[in-house]
Formats: sequence, structure tokens, C-alpha cells
Amino acid sequence: RNNNSQSVLPESDIFPLLTGKNLIDSYRLTNSDNSGFTWKRDNSFEQSRIDMIWIPQKWGNKVERCYLDDLQLVTDSDHKLLGISIKKVWRIKGNEEFHINTGPQYNMKLMDEEKWKKFSEYVQKKIEMSTLINRMEKNSINYNSLNKLWKTLKNIMIEAANHAIPKKKFKKFNKTINKHVLESVKKAKSCNKLFHFVRQERAHSMVYIKSQEKFKKEVRKLSILKFGIDKLIQENPSRDEFLKTIREQSLKFQAAARAEKRLDTTRRIQKA
Repeated sequence: RNNNSQSVLPESDIFPLLTGKNLIDSYRLTNSDNSGFTWKRDNSFEQSRIDMIWIPQKWGNKVERCYLDDLQLVTDSDHKLLGISIKKVWRIKGNEEFHINTGPQYNMKLMDEEKWKKFSEYVQKKIEMSTLINRMEKNSINYNSLNKLWKTLKNIMIEAANHAIPKKKFKKFNKTINKHVLESVKKAKSCNKLFHFVRQERAHSMVYIKSQEKFKKEVRKLSILKFGIDKLIQENPSRDEFLKTIREQSLKFQAAARAEKRLDTTRRIQKA
């Protein structure tokens, strides 16, 4: 769905079907504040959460984390890689209901007297500014009015918590990428950029193309990565030769990154 426009089409029937089967969106368990878009159209603002992992509700408290990994050159896809980690040792309790909190997760270990005071004062201030007390005094208490009062109070407490209570910090999966995988990805990316730039500027000579800052920038990156780009340019003076060779190098490093990623994943599984 395009997030920049409002669709007039009804919501897909698949979501009520999934929730009706007591399934939950695993990404929202640990990423309640993130948009979580898994796909984005090239040269466009159109993006979507088309990729999801739904799990049984009773597995909710067994999820360690759910993450998005942007490895376009490794996966050769315009979709981000969606993954989920489950706790290593656990048992599913039969017929037991789990109430999953998909809201912000707070780090209560960092709370002290000063922070609790800040929280209490914020709640008190918001209650006094709201119509909560007047509604309690003037209106008769019934099921509907009680629900409205509770909703107001709950929103005040959530706002106060966001204001005063520290939130838990989750490590991003991208930080754990193996350095060899990352190096291959960087080389593949720079080679790919050179390929597309030279092809885009095909109307100009190679002398002109090599003098452009965009070309020089990627050459510098590859030199830092000890790729041997200067030798490649020297051995492939014509545009067609250069395009063929740099494309081959880009594909080679993409394949290497994928292989290293698979090997790294296998090692993690073996350690688990």
C-alpha cells in the first residue's frame, strides 16, 4: 500500500483471518515504534510492509527479536530481509493465554526515586488539566463512561511513561554483519555504481567519464578496499571493455557476499 495516499479500497480480508486464528504480527512485538517497511519502489516514495512473519499468540513471549536486514546486493532483491529469533530453550504451554504487550518496552531497572517523582508529577499535572475529574463527578458511572475514563487515564499514563521512564534499547541486526560480508558488499556496491554511471554517460568519452567526481568517488572507495581498480581501468580502456569487466566484478562480489553470509549464518546456528 502506498503510504503517501489514502486507499479507498477496503482492508484485505487476510488480516482479520490471521487474527481470528490467534496469530500475531511478530515484528510489532519488538518494534512497536518503527514503520517496518520491507519494500520500496526505486526512485519513488512508495513503500510497503508486504513481508510479514505471523506466529501463534502463545509464542509471543518466546520471541527474542524480529529484525529487518537491508542487504540488497546480497539478496539481489528490492525487499529487505525479514528475520525472527526465538529463545533457545522454551516449551509451549498448552491452552494457556498469553497477553502480549506490543507497546513501548521500558527499562524499569533504570528507574529511581527522582524518575518516579517526575512520572507522578506529570500524571498529576495532566489529570488536573483534563476533564477527567469533572466527568467523574458529574456523570453517572456505567460501563461506557468507565471505559472512556479508563482510556483517558491510560493515555495520560502512557504519555507520562514516555516522558519519564527510560526505554529499552535493542541492537540493530546490521551491526552484527560479518566484516568479510560487509567488505564484499561494499566492493559490489561501488562496482555496480561505476557500471551504471558509465552506461548512463555512454554518449561521452571515457576520458570525460573518468574526470567526473562521481566516478572518482567510487574509484577512491575501491582503492581503500584494496580492489585494484586502477589496474582494471588501465587494462580496459574502452567503454565496452570496462562495462563488461566491472559488471563481472560486481556479480562476483555479490556472489561472494551471499556465500559468506550463508557461512556466517551456519556458524551462528552451530554455536546456538
